[in-house]
Amino acid sequence: MAWLLRQPAGLYARNLGWLLGDRFAELTHEGRKSRRIYHSVVEVARFDRATHEVIVVSAWEGRTDWYCNIQMRAALEVRTGRLRFVPHQRFLTPEETLQEMQLYLARNQVAVRLMPWLFGIEVRGPESLWRSDVMDFFKGLSFRPIES
Repeated sequence: MAWLLRQPAGLYARNLGWLLGDRFAELTHEGRKSRRIYHSVVEVARFDRATHEVIVVSAWEGRTDWYCNIQMRAALEVRTGRLRFVPHQRFLTPEETLQEMQLYLARNQVAVRLMPWLFGIEVRGPESLWRSDVMDFFKGLSFRPIES
């Protein structure tokens, strides 16, 4: 499983990320302590082809390194498909994150089945039972190209 999860990063490292379409994005960001440049490949929750907005979600209450880094300093670059841009980033509210997760889960039944196993959140029952868990556990971000 770990091998499978590393494959998108390997493709981006070889400039083959375009093979993944807009399903994944590579975020280039600066370490909050080290100031070193990092490249993190994350799954895209939603991509808007008209505006090029990329919505991503961080799990584990936003305690992932990439999320902590871009809280300190904005992402330097976003790549998805054949698109590459300097982003304007915006942190989504918990309600917006919930809405994006609802849309994502409606499109992705595999994710619905994996949520309990990966994150301990069962989303197959009534929304009232898992709504607050999703809003607490996931932190959403929007990246849009900076208009020139």
